[in-house]
Amino acid sequence: MTVQRFYRLSLLLPLLLPLPFLATGSTASSALGMLLAFSLVYGGIPYAILACGLLFWLHDRDEHEINIMLFLAPWLMMPLQILCVSVAALLPTSTGSTIWEAFSMGLAFGLYLCFFVFCFGYVYAALTQVLLWLLRRCGVVEPRRDS
Repeated sequence: MTVQRFYRLSLLLPLLLPLPFLATGSTASSALGMLLAFSLVYGGIPYAILACGLLFWLHDRDEHEINIMLFLAPWLMMPLQILCVSVAALLPTSTGSTIWEAFSMGLAFGLYLCFFVFCFGYVYAALTQVLLWLLRRCGVVEPRRDS
């Protein structure tokens, strides 16, 4: 498998990793399961937008460029998270709040979620690097070519 293909497939990690916890219902008994489930619920749409953009960006990139983007991705996810939560807060509710109040509450919640975006983003980046190392050692991913 090429490095580019590995990184394309690794974009699915944040979407697939929470699924076993959701499918087995173990989110109630596991703090990790609950965190992963909430990461999918609150961050699924903004991450899907980011992953689609990165999927197109990955075409014809070398490993060095991909590694730089891997560690920039959580910073790119933060504005998407804030935007999506702020827009979602504008959906009609029964609270009777004004548009400005709803937007500002969404903005505040989006900023709060940025802490989790940052933490989860770098955990997934580290997990991706560990998986790449392991798969290279097993011969599944092609060895690194030094330029």
